[in-house]
Amino acid sequence: MKNLRNCCLVCATMFSVASMSAEVALKSIGEKDGKIEIVMEDREAGDNVMVTSAKLINDGKEVYALMMMCGLADGVGTYTLTFPMQKAFVNPAVAMTINGEETLTDIEGKTDGIITESQVSESEINDGRCPCGCED
Repeated sequence: MKNLRNCCLVCATMFSVASMSAEVALKSIGEKDGKIEIVMEDREAGDNVMVTSAKLINDGKEVYALMMMCGLADGVGTYTLTFPMQKAFVNPAVAMTINGEETLTDIEGKTDGIITESQVSESEINDGRCPCGCED
């Protein structure tokens, strides 16, 4: 009986911790000013949000955000991330660190039709560099 009670307590604790983790979802993705803009939404953000890193994982390569902006309204966090233009998406995902907690959101199948032909060099895509050098 004691083992059953301990097991129930452990399960309840694990469930409550799992339910507190951030549920970040893709809100929109598109091209803006020759870059990729990804807007993520966290419906359980609480009363304070801070994004300390964001990267796009595309075809196994990590590309760091050129710009990150956060918004918070009524407990819903909105994160606008700007990345260098990508020629194509292969198994894309967005990894972010929000309030010290790492999140990973798969965006496969939500990127169709947003890539246009652009004059982006392979090194700018691989290095995560802005073509105009604005992040230097």
